[in-house]
Amino acid sequence: MRVAALILLFTAAVTFRPAAVGAQITGRITGTSPSPLAFEILANQSTEGLVNVEVMIPFTPAGGVDVLFLTDTTSSMEQFIQPIRTAMAVAARSLLGHDSLDVRFAVADYKDFGDGQPYDSRGYGLKQDFTNDLGDIVNGIQNLTLGGGGGEAEQNLAALHNVGFDWEGLGGKPDRQKLVIWFGDSPGFEGFSPYPTLEDTIGSLFEEGVEVYAFNPFQALTGIDAPGPKASGLPQASTITGAVGGLTLNNAPVGNSEFLATLIQSAIMHGAANISQLRLEVEGDLGGWEFFSEPIVGPFNPDEEAIQATFQFLLTAPPIYDTVEVDLVLVADGVELDRLSNSQQLMFLTFACILGDMNGDSLVDAFDVTFLEMALADRRAYADLIGIDPDMWADFNGDGVLDAFDVAYFEAAVGEGASAHLPEPASAALLG
Repeated sequence: MRVAALILLFTAAVTFRPAAVGAQITGRITGTSPSPLAFEILANQSTEGLVNVEVMIPFTPAGGVDVLFLTDTTSSMEQFIQPIRTAMAVAARSLLGHDSLDVRFAVADYKDFGDGQPYDSRGYGLKQDFTNDLGDIVNGIQNLTLGGGGGEAEQNLAALHNVGFDWEGLGGKPDRQKLVIWFGDSPGFEGFSPYPTLEDTIGSLFEEGVEVYAFNPFQALTGIDAPGPKASGLPQASTITGAVGGLTLNNAPVGNSEFLATLIQSAIMHGAANISQLRLEVEGDLGGWEFFSEPIVGPFNPDEEAIQATFQFLLTAPPIYDTVEVDLVLVADGVELDRLSNSQQLMFLTFACILGDMNGDSLVDAFDVTFLEMALADRRAYADLIGIDPDMWADFNGDGVLDAFDVAYFEAAVGEGASAHLPEPASAALLG
């Protein structure tokens, strides 16, 4: 059994698609903490929660997959380009005839920005957009021509970065697996104009759900796995494939077309059958709230046992009174697997209030004294009227007890003109 755990670090909002290609992949939310997911949080404060999930990935390939062949075609690739062309064509021919795989191919290359159009504008040259027509694919492969380059590095990262953003413009479809089969012999420039950073390149691929299989003819930390000049110092190919899913094959037999074709087919079957990332996403209007989420990155391969994962999320309240009800959705490579939904009474409900805003008007003023006195006299009546716990919003002196001292403290604060906030000692005592 595989177990994964993570802390959610960044905000994400997406539109989910129903299970289509990924229909064979099943998943469910198995539990939450707290249960149900309902929170009362002070304004500008944060709280955490846990969501447990499990996902089953069958051994049968998931179905539709779009594969981009991407290769360096600068002059240094002269000894490799013909075996690569042959291997691409053989692999495409074989997989297009596969009974259980719906596959399409596109073909592109990269050089450097000094090598003219289209390399100096979008960073890659598209030879064939996605198609399942073998003749068109082979023509695209044959149009991979050598020339240009000559520097210590090329536009590898620019090409990968931009095909991530342009995926649908290449004819890619959002409801299919997305794979790049990448060949090259040199690292890429990174982190200075017009070259993207390694982080930005990963982000582009990651957001689109593109896995990368890198074929490096040289040993690790050299060739396309070398750190780029004037850069992050990280090995490029293995850092990219480790972040977005896929694999870096160092010492790849790019001069042996027959062996290389077999490896390409294996990589595509591997990528078609797995999922690259799991996400816990929010659907609905968050208003001023922030939900922080980091996907669990694979690849996750077919297995007889379910993937067990625990998401730990961070929820931050806005600076003013606000309530929100949204759904939490479990997503695998953009395909919805399960959700906690308001319609199922499994709502993700949050409620925030400014400390001292006893009547919920987003102000702290003399009117709140009346509501504070109501809360002291009859907490249940107050809670039924306003819908919040007075112990949380009205313990102004931070002693853990709601009593007459809080009224005096609050009256003094309002009398001194401290509307909309409390004196620092009380706030500090309450919030720790």
